[in-house]
Amino acid sequence: MRRWSLLPVVFMLAATMAVAPAPAAAVDCDPYDPLCQEIGDAKNQAAGVQAQLDDVKKNLANTQAAVLRLGAIIQQLQGQRHDLEAKIAATQGQIDDLARQIRFKEAEIARQEAHIEVRQQYLDQRVRAMDKHGRLDYLELFVTSRDFNQLLDRVLIMQDIVRSDQQALQQLKIDREALLGLRNELDGKKRDQEALLAKQRDQKAQLDVLITQQNQALAIQQQLEAQFEAQRKELEAALSLANAQVSYLQQQYDLAAQQLGGGSGQFLWPINTRYITQPFGCTTLLGEPWWPSCATKHFHTGIDLAGPYLTPIRAADAGIATLYPGSYGYGNYAIIVHGNGYSTLYGHMDHYAIGNGPVGRGQVIGYEGSTGYSTGPHLHFEIRYNGNPNNPCLWLGC
Repeated sequence: MRRWSLLPVVFMLAATMAVAPAPAAAVDCDPYDPLCQEIGDAKNQAAGVQAQLDDVKKNLANTQAAVLRLGAIIQQLQGQRHDLEAKIAATQGQIDDLARQIRFKEAEIARQEAHIEVRQQYLDQRVRAMDKHGRLDYLELFVTSRDFNQLLDRVLIMQDIVRSDQQALQQLKIDREALLGLRNELDGKKRDQEALLAKQRDQKAQLDVLITQQNQALAIQQQLEAQFEAQRKELEAALSLANAQVSYLQQQYDLAAQQLGGGSGQFLWPINTRYITQPFGCTTLLGEPWWPSCATKHFHTGIDLAGPYLTPIRAADAGIATLYPGSYGYGNYAIIVHGNGYSTLYGHMDHYAIGNGPVGRGQVIGYEGSTGYSTGPHLHFEIRYNGNPNNPCLWLGC
């Protein structure tokens, strides 16, 4: 039985019905015929109520669809949030790795600067020594040498000194160029780090927006679930009442129904269409009664058979019928006791074709409608054995 409701919508409907019924076609009455006027007013009010009921049914269907869409949106937002959090974590990893590289590079630059400073001090000392003692030339070496071997040794020593100074200068130049490269590389890494930080700030801003959207969706979901929870409790009460009615009727009429030929365990299709819009069993519809053994936590106690409005509904077997017009969840419904523990329930009928009492197998008992909590014309059909709902397809061969 497809039964969806939103309590605030129902209350608003009641207020709207009391205040401003929708206009309908005027009835042509004699001005001196008050009865005709009353009938016209009643028709106008009935038309207004029907229009409002149609609007409510549309809203109920849209609400159930909205709940499903909202669940998909929340799941999508959760996936996007996980992806974004993973990206932020990856960016943070890059930032941390780059920070380590920067620290190592700064340490390397500090060592290189210290090394250059030592070499610079050495060369400065050499320059000051040469300025103090003057430069030695080869003529002086020749004049002051005792012999040729001493001269040769002094020349070689001087050449080594000059060569060492030249190498020191050349190495200092290379070291300074390397230091400049290290500083340029450090500057580049710092720019990369700033770019990563900016990227992370943008990712976190996106995450904040995403979290806000997710919280809004969750808040709406909680409101809808609270509304469906209230409806579910009322429908459970209606189901509990129907269960009690079935048990009572079976005790009263089981033997009489058998005498009419019912209770064989063989059933006819109650309408001439076999289009099942909702099967028996666990369901995702939030308004259905709570059923802990279902993974979905909701259960549908019959099958919904759709057909054109006012399609004739027939007794699935002979028995004794009891009518319950205008009930809460099932709308206009009937229970037929067939005997031997079997009974059937027919919900959401537009109106009845029989009264309380015996019915024959295949007899028209009413007409398909959309009374109670329903989103469109259909028949909610149940087969019960010893008061417990069973899958009608086990007997009908769906």
